[in-house]
Amino acid sequence: MSARLGTWCMRAVVAFGFALLYVPFLVILLLSFNDSPAPTLPFKGFTLHWYSVLLHDDALRTALGNTMKIGLAATIVSTAFGTLIAVGLRHADFRGRGLYELLLSLPFLLPEVTVGVATVTALDAAGVTLSLTTILIAHVLVTLVVAERTIAVRLSQIPPSWEEASRDLGRSPVATFFLVVLPNLRGALISAALLTFTVSFDQTIITSLVAGNQTTLPTFVFAQVRRGFTPELNSIAALFLVVSSALGVLLWLNMSRGAKTAPVPDEATA
Repeated sequence: MSARLGTWCMRAVVAFGFALLYVPFLVILLLSFNDSPAPTLPFKGFTLHWYSVLLHDDALRTALGNTMKIGLAATIVSTAFGTLIAVGLRHADFRGRGLYELLLSLPFLLPEVTVGVATVTALDAAGVTLSLTTILIAHVLVTLVVAERTIAVRLSQIPPSWEEASRDLGRSPVATFFLVVLPNLRGALISAALLTFTVSFDQTIITSLVAGNQTTLPTFVFAQVRRGFTPELNSIAALFLVVSSALGVLLWLNMSRGAKTAPVPDEATA
């Protein structure tokens, strides 16, 4: 009886934890379709009016367009350079490597306010005007280590003997990378891209400090909240939830598939 009671108590705790996490999300989704000028319960009827309002909001469309442009650009830049850094570190053994990796990680580990202030100070000292380009620079600083670490983990699973065999067969290091290493990084590259885009998509504090007169979707929402909570914000929050959840599901599926196709270590194949 005590074991059964313990099991039920554990299930109750897990259920409570899930409810605490996901009920607010469900409420936001529900209120985004609420036919009421008040952005709160009770639910008075189903409507798509608030989503229609969003579609006709020029400022919101501009902010969303900026977010997508920066997110895609940051994803491409961070994934490309993260791959180069991960591959370089795989074959590098130099004094201060640990310090280098720590410095690479600091923009992601430090508080966003600190990173934002440091970035805008450096840009101002260099005479760079705040714009979408400066937002991209800041996002790459934060997301570069995300891409690099994701790819480095996958690289560590690729047996070095594969590259050695390729070079023994006369392939150059560049050819070995494209013919042996890169095909085995496909899943990691997808994961790195999804993670990078997700981190960039959600950036608010750093973006607000380096954006100048430009807006992204997170900074637009933040500005709207300061003016007062409206029903449209529930719709925006619902869109955030859907996009983030979709990216999370894609990332999970890709990582699950990658785990099943991981190469067998040398010791297991000997």
